[in-house]
Amino acid sequence: MTRQWRVAASKLPDGDGYLAALINYRFMANGVWSTDGTVEKLLAAAE
Repeated sequence: MTRQWRVAASKLPDGDGYLAALINYRFMANGVWSTDGTVEKLLAAAE
């Protein structure tokens, strides 16, 4: 069984809301840190 998701998004002359949401998701997902990496950054900033 294949699931198809239906998502509502605006489509205006200025742009496509669905495409903007995909771009934003990719941008945020690209910046996800691991726990170890986060701890390293916090410890370095505390020094």
